Amino acid sequence: MKNSIHKSKKVLYDWEKESLFDSQEDFSSIPNNKNYVKEYKLLFKYEYQNFNSKIFISKNNEDIYYLYKYLPISCYNRVPEDFKKNKVIRYYKNCSNEILSYKNNDNQKIYNNFTYKLMYAVVNLLDVVFKDIEKIALVSVPSSNPDNVPQTKTSVNIIEKIFKESNLENILDSKYNNIIVRNEKILSQKESMNKWDIDRQKNSLSCEKNLPESIGFIILDDIVTTGTTISACKELLISNGANEKNIVGLTIAETILCRNLKWSNKKVVFEDNAKVLYEGLND
Repeated sequence: MKNSIHKSKKVLYDWEKESLFDSQEDFSSIPNNKNYVKEYKLLFKYEYQNFNSKIFISKNNEDIYYLYKYLPISCYNRVPEDFKKNKVIRYYKNCSNEILSYKNNDNQKIYNNFTYKLMYAVVNLLDVVFKDIEKIALVSVPSSNPDNVPQTKTSVNIIEKIFKESNLENILDSKYNNIIVRNEKILSQKESMNKWDIDRQKNSLSCEKNLPESIGFIILDDIVTTGTTISACKELLISNGANEKNIVGLTIAETILCRNLKWSNKKVVFEDNAKVLYEGLND
């Protein structure tokens, strides 16, 4: 298994060759790293066969990891009509529609699928990032409206239930799951004319417990653009006792910025700093 972080220079990536969405895990060789072979058996039990074999590092914040790229409708609408027929654009658009379906929880099959993918990524982070940590907690990013329950919070509850059913509850410290709450409603990033700032986010959040330094925390969100909200949650965890080195963010997708989307010569490319944390299992 490749455990190192691979960095590349800023170049143009051909979307036709991007393997992020169609790669499959090779389950023939399971790394016996620490005790996490049990976690991989968990995946066999639920027959999750078609997951990403890559976890990417956000170009905006190296403590945030993501699985997919999200293509906003505003960005998609800027693509010339001829290029909208491109198979890769269609694929990214379909994937983005599924991510929105997860956010809105309007399709149970899609919702469950992304929840399992998040769980799979959590297991991989245990082996790659948290190798020296005995227990972790999963913290969902609160909705901008305290009356709304973010879908990631429900996903955390499902993941916790599956771990317990598989006798792996000793790995998740459930008393620290979902400990960050929103105290007052704020404008969402979509509604706000200005970019969110970390202090404004932190002032509307609270953490209910004094946290031990020995616990690893994974902050879950559905889509990351600037990383401001996850960063605010991370600072709040630190201010309540968590160890900064033991906190990471994990999202389903990172937003494709329109300025990075290019098209020419019947090819669609995007400009990005590609950094791969985890590339799956290898013989």
